[in-house]
Amino acid sequence: MQFRYLRHSFFFCSKNCFVGIDYSAKIMKLAFRLIIILCPFLAQAQNYDQAEGFSRSGNIKSSHPDFELLPHRSNICYGESEPAVSLCNRGGSFPDSIGIVWSLSENGGSFVVIDTLYYDSLPAYNSCLTDRGLSHPFDSSKSYNAFVQLYYPDGSIDSNQTNDSLSFSIQIFQPLPDDVLGPDTILCDTNRYELLLPPSVSNFIWGFPFNTTLTKSLIVFDGVSVASKPFYNYQWRNVQYSNQGGCENRDTVLVLFGNAKYLGYAWNGPDTNICDTASWPITYELPWFAKKWLWNGNDSVSQFLQMMDSGSLSLLITDSLGCSASTQLRVRKITCATEISEAAYGEKTLLYPNPSTGSVELQWSLAKQRELSLYDLQGREILHLQSSGPAVQLDLQHFSSGNYILEVRSKDVMERFKLVVE
Repeated sequence: MQFRYLRHSFFFCSKNCFVGIDYSAKIMKLAFRLIIILCPFLAQAQNYDQAEGFSRSGNIKSSHPDFELLPHRSNICYGESEPAVSLCNRGGSFPDSIGIVWSLSENGGSFVVIDTLYYDSLPAYNSCLTDRGLSHPFDSSKSYNAFVQLYYPDGSIDSNQTNDSLSFSIQIFQPLPDDVLGPDTILCDTNRYELLLPPSVSNFIWGFPFNTTLTKSLIVFDGVSVASKPFYNYQWRNVQYSNQGGCENRDTVLVLFGNAKYLGYAWNGPDTNICDTASWPITYELPWFAKKWLWNGNDSVSQFLQMMDSGSLSLLITDSLGCSASTQLRVRKITCATEISEAAYGEKTLLYPNPSTGSVELQWSLAKQRELSLYDLQGREILHLQSSGPAVQLDLQHFSSGNYILEVRSKDVMERFKLVVE
């Protein structure tokens, strides 16, 4: 009986165990097939997770963001500007916040983390945001390389994507001197002031007083017509002009904005059948328009300002490297095309002939020690001499035709005026 019981028990156990084993095998097969089916999705999800730089405990996104870092400003003016980069959204979803880590290398040394800057907002699709720039005590005597990486909310730095990091060199330039225009100037009866600008200057802004009256030839581009330059964005503005006799007419000026190479005007000219055209001051109807002029380009290092009245002008000069200088230009208008008044000393300086072809003579009513310097339009001194008598003659036969700046200095007075050689 015991054996029979055991035998039946064995068969019962064996039968059920084999059935259990058979069921287990089927379950394992199904599980294996399920793993094969799900593996690509699991791997893809893991790749997304790694690409965003998030850990499993972080904010995991369901789609892959496409960031791009671009250099925004790598050339900086010492003490005035800062290097900066742009963060661009090329598609996908973004984390709740993101930052960039700035590292610098000085003189080819190791990179050192300087700062982490956070974006207050994120760029919209297919747009970019520029950070506020890296504030750092740069030394103009050193060379710098920058390495910038994206910074994610969990504190990790992802370097798996090429557009998540950026390397570039930083160029540091010296600012323009505030006295780049020299001392206060005297406008002769030609009403033109020669601007002696460094070759690196790419644009400058004239700030005119409210309701300033300007002449027809406000800025002359060294004989190059403004209309010959490419126009991109422009608007026409009405102006009203009149001559000294009170004859008035209206015309339009062409104003270039935005990314235009020049901001100036194209003069359609007064009607010669109505008014005398000898003198045409312009009064702008729009006050803001009369406040600001911009020239952008390096066709020449000299430009001209022409105005009818004495006064003060604010001036901001910016060169092609982003360095700037500002100054106040105080203008006194006297008659100096043929003479320079030294009213403070009760004497006159006579200059004739001007324009000149071979020589020019200067005469004074009082003899005193004076120094004379002649400069070309690049600011180079090409002639220097001293005089202690009441007159001096300058030989101009070997000078090229053009405009020059003649400076006369004594113990008490320094004067500059324009000399034309034909």
